[in-house]
Amino acid sequence: MHRQARQHGNGHYGDATQSPVLAHAPRRRILPLVLCACIGAGAYAWLSDGGRSARVAIPLAEQIDGLLVRAGFGINEVWLSGYRNTVDTDLFAALDIEKSGSLLRFSPSQARLRLEQLSWIDTAAVTRVLPDRLSIVVRERTPFAVWMYQGRHALIDATGRVLAYVTKGIREDLPRISGEAAPDAANELIAALQRHPEVAGKVDIADRVSKRRWTLKFVSGAMVHLPADGEAEAIDRLADLQIREKVLDGSALHVDLRLAHRTVVRATADHSGGT
Repeated sequence: MHRQARQHGNGHYGDATQSPVLAHAPRRRILPLVLCACIGAGAYAWLSDGGRSARVAIPLAEQIDGLLVRAGFGINEVWLSGYRNTVDTDLFAALDIEKSGSLLRFSPSQARLRLEQLSWIDTAAVTRVLPDRLSIVVRERTPFAVWMYQGRHALIDATGRVLAYVTKGIREDLPRISGEAAPDAANELIAALQRHPEVAGKVDIADRVSKRRWTLKFVSGAMVHLPADGEAEAIDRLADLQIREKVLDGSALHVDLRLAHRTVVRATADHSGGT
């Protein structure tokens, strides 16, 4: 199969324009074999239980499949749409067309499962279009935050799934988190912060401490230690404190909200925050 596919880079997040990809080969139509192909299609479906199992000798099924391909029922066109960040070669590798033979033998359900295992793909719809075309529509996951861990930067979605490793400075519009297991807990934290733009807009990095709580590091240099439980309520308290005292504007202030009924503000540059 000849493929005209546009490469979107090396798997990193990019700005390639979304467009359908057409992969095609010259169609071969052997009209005298069309009727035979239809008969063969029915025989193949019966012998292989719709392609899901082999109840007869494999050579016979392969011969029928070869007949279908020669009659023009091979996979000669593949339309891909709905993707921007997934690399073309990864999509075609997941489709595994080279091993499929005829369009009838190709399994859309298995192809869908393979596609949805790709890091960027959220959902995929795979449809056979007779006589020789596949139509694939995918929906990609949305970057939610940048996760910094062990010297690497990764885009993650709202479920914590790693979408791609990227270079430093990519997607500075997204929240930045760090620490082990931070992606698993980021959704709840960011949702709580988004209720208070006056706080969220000043956060530089949210650091996951000991896989159990967050320390917020602000652009000004201020640090806020959140509790392991009730972080949303603590952020509500922080927003009120910012309105009244502007604590997030001080470069050497450390705000400790780990106690439910007590707020500690310290003007010290060497406070570690503990766990």
